Amino acid sequence: LSIFGAYVLKDEDAARLLQTAKNGLSSIEFKACHLLGDHFCKQFAKSFVTSLNPRNVLLELSLQDLNLNKEHLKIIAESGALGNLKSLSLSLGSLDDDSIANILEATNGNLENLNLNNNVNLTDETLSLIRQYNVKGKLKSLRLNGIKNFTSAGLETFFTFNIKGL
Repeated sequence: LSIFGAYVLKDEDAARLLQTAKNGLSSIEFKACHLLGDHFCKQFAKSFVTSLNPRNVLLELSLQDLNLNKEHLKIIAESGALGNLKSLSLSLGSLDDDSIANILEATNGNLENLNLNNNVNLTDETLSLIRQYNVKGKLKSLRLNGIKNFTSAGLETFFTFNIKGL
């Protein structure tokens, strides 16, 4: 399911769409759908909890240019729906280090592709979190374009192996 530029797509309608299409859906992308919020996130949490719906295994999630806040991201992270994700792409104004920590923990180290382009609130802490939650070593592709708060020390540490605690 990929929806781009649906500027008038209402939160409730997106939630109904997820509810209807959830069976067998393994990839979701919403981009520039500015009215999504509570209903969408709560339905997402209900629809893709694999312990309740073993057929609904979400493998790819892309949320970009949406007006989701930290509470919305918390609902998604705590839903139990991210445990099998292979690919995650997030570009949200509200995304910060705390939200990333919750989301990466929820993926259970299964991510192979991670795109965090243009998230202006991320810091060097995110780099540490990526290493910390890539416990299975599955991450193969990482995109971090347009993140202005990364420092040279943070990047050097991120790419230096055999550092205790990382």
